[in-house]
Amino acid sequence: MAVAATERRKLVDSWTSSFAAATDFDSWGQIVEAVDEYERLAKRIKTEIAAERSPFDTNQCATLWKIVACLEMRKKSIKSEFGDENFSLEQLKS
Repeated sequence: MAVAATERRKLVDSWTSSFAAATDFDSWGQIVEAVDEYERLAKRIKTEIAAERSPFDTNQCATLWKIVACLEMRKKSIKSEFGDENFSLEQLKS
């Protein structure tokens, strides 16, 4: 159990760092870099929660899927040429 908790903590720390980088790019108006980082982060989370031996329980996986959805919504929002998709950086951070 301690190994899973340690692994889980390392993953969350890594994801937190990636999220900070993505939101920094986003807030600086570096759209390409922000989209790339959001995509990478969403993919890393999806890969981990879909793994056969994921260190996350069912409730944690459900929450992580919601986080992935938020990342994808923000990515889509900032890529939208016409701004029809409006999911602000502030909404993502909250």
